[in-house]
Amino acid sequence: MKIYTLLAIAPPLAMAAGTATARETPECRIAVVSAVTDDMGRSWQAGEIAPATFVRREGGNTFYCEDHGQCLPQRLHGVTVTRPIDCRVGSRTSPGYFWLDPDPKVMGAAGARQLLARRRAEMRLSALGFDNASAGGLAEDYARNPTSSNGRLVARALAGSQTAIAQLKAAQ
Repeated sequence: MKIYTLLAIAPPLAMAAGTATARETPECRIAVVSAVTDDMGRSWQAGEIAPATFVRREGGNTFYCEDHGQCLPQRLHGVTVTRPIDCRVGSRTSPGYFWLDPDPKVMGAAGARQLLARRRAEMRLSALGFDNASAGGLAEDYARNPTSSNGRLVARALAGSQTAIAQLKAAQ
């Protein structure tokens, strides 16, 4: 491989290897109105804010859930204990499951676009065979700064470029 080819590939790969670990793009937030315990046993106090990605409905109950994380009930013993702050129930993903979609009036149009771009990118990268952590980090990088070298590399992978996919997978 020629040196100029390495120079063209190395910066995006270096960035892919150091993908974001914490979300900087907006995410849906749930306000805890009354003390409640989530399904993983963590106690939440009134006034706390929890992240959420989707809604689960089962047995007449509604839960706000985070990907690979906790679910908080909307109501407990007939009393509202949580409520969405900047999102609303969106499209159904499977029986009983619905996306939480950003409310642009509350989150802002730019934040809503960024959240949806991240979600779509993460889903597509997962479908391309990236593990959850890599897909999330790459999607975060792409949504936060799509014009960066790493954002452009992810965009090419999302468009189906086998070379870009291979470069990103090599950096995992």
